[in-house]
Amino acid sequence: MKDAPLITACGLVTPFGVSLEALWDALVSGKSAVGPIDASKAGFDGDGFACKSAYHAISLMAEAPGVNPKDARIMNNHSYMLMKCSLDAFEGGKLEFFQGTEIAFYAGLGMVDYEIPDLLPAVVKSLDKKGGAEGGINVDVDNNVDVGIGIDPDVFYSKGYHSIHPLWPLSMLNNIALSQVAVKLNLRGDSAVFSPHADSGAQAIIEGVNAIIEGFGKAAIAGGVSEKVNPLSVARGHLLGVLGGSCSPAPFSARRNGTVFGEGAAMFAIEKSSTASSRPVEPLARISGWGLSYGTNHSFGGPASDAIASSMEKAMRMASLKPLDIDVIIANGDGTVDGDAEEIRAINAFFGKTADKVKVYSSRGALGHLLAGAPAVDLAIASLILKNGLVPPTVTVLPIDGEVRFDLVVGSAARVGARRVLINALSYEGQSVSFIVEGV
Repeated sequence: MKDAPLITACGLVTPFGVSLEALWDALVSGKSAVGPIDASKAGFDGDGFACKSAYHAISLMAEAPGVNPKDARIMNNHSYMLMKCSLDAFEGGKLEFFQGTEIAFYAGLGMVDYEIPDLLPAVVKSLDKKGGAEGGINVDVDNNVDVGIGIDPDVFYSKGYHSIHPLWPLSMLNNIALSQVAVKLNLRGDSAVFSPHADSGAQAIIEGVNAIIEGFGKAAIAGGVSEKVNPLSVARGHLLGVLGGSCSPAPFSARRNGTVFGEGAAMFAIEKSSTASSRPVEPLARISGWGLSYGTNHSFGGPASDAIASSMEKAMRMASLKPLDIDVIIANGDGTVDGDAEEIRAINAFFGKTADKVKVYSSRGALGHLLAGAPAVDLAIASLILKNGLVPPTVTVLPIDGEVRFDLVVGSAARVGARRVLINALSYEGQSVSFIVEGV
């Protein structure tokens, strides 16, 4: 494509740090950032959940991205990560060259959950002490706890709710984080938030590229941000049936039993090659094709194999490529029993007799499942694969599922003269997104 959009900068937050170099060194070394859920970071210790592990991102203080203390009242981890990554992408891509109205802004963001301390004072003030035991919490002789009758609604709605900060409802909206960053960077172009799973981060990136192609902006900042690991996010994962009981995901392993959530984000500066060449920026990669599809089977909420194959086929058709033109696949590979089985079938079927010639990698064992942030961080990894000619090892895999026919990289990094990387991003609601990253 003439004057194709290029990715010219990346802002990154992962459990391994905030630089591409730190991430790459850890991945190539086969490291995993998994550990027990850290109560000092997450506000809980995982007791009561089958999955007691997480991949925590490094801590970001509100002061680090220059956040106003008043704004910090409606911010949380996802807001800080989005702010940090967007600032780094903006500055790294030297986007001050453009007017604010010329810069589009898109992000994949997950669910935003309340924090118990935000509501606890109002609950305490509203306890019905006439209706039961002290504090409105009833305990019977068998130590069964009933907290369902402890709140006096009249007290709550007359005065108890006064203890909730008036800006608290805003903190529950994920597009508030996008708005805060847009104000900080004076981004006044086209914008949107996509939510909540891995497909949303991929859609945000695609929208950023398409905005440049269609003329919605002369530059774009786009990417994805994970949810904060907290009791509600872990509970959602268990209700979806995707979290396992083991300490880390085992992508495409015969012993896989579920994924583990992680925290992280990546945002990218995107612009046309003609404007990038006028400034001292070094392009990282370009996205040459993408495809979106939907379809589930009756036993699993995620996309079925034919939907995954369809999104890969659409991406390659858009880029005018054949399966043999793909050197590396960064798979969704989240370690769920059904999700990996569908992706294995899709890759085997779509690549057919050439499946053993394509190298496959999954970042989930090293970084956990970042949900909306996953494909964005995978895009950063793809740019490093293209630059360094290495594919990191997929960790915590062995023994490999016997159905795998592709070349899953394990044990140590594999050298490859990669020209093109295909990334898969799958939701837990049937959506499949694939996009192709090429070197420049």
